[in-house]
Amino acid sequence: MELELTQEDQARLVDSKHRLQSAEENLARVDPRKIPGLSGIRQCLQDSDKVLRAALRSVRERITKSKSDKLQ
Repeated sequence: MELELTQEDQARLVDSKHRLQSAEENLARVDPRKIPGLSGIRQCLQDSDKVLRAALRSVRERITKSKSDKLQ
C-alpha cells in the first residue's frame, strides 16, 4: 500500500527536484578533473532527480485515475 503524498509533500518534492537540477547544471560547468568524485556526485544528482520525477508522476497518475473513476 502506497501512502498518499500531501500537497505540502508534493511541493517539497518539486522544490527538491528543482534544486537538484540547479546543482547538476552548475556542476556541469566544472572541469571534473579538478574535483575527485565529481562524476559520481553528478550521477547521484541525476539519479535522485529521476526518482523524484517518478514519484511526482505516480502521484499525478493516481489523481487523474481517481478523478476518472469518480466520473464513471
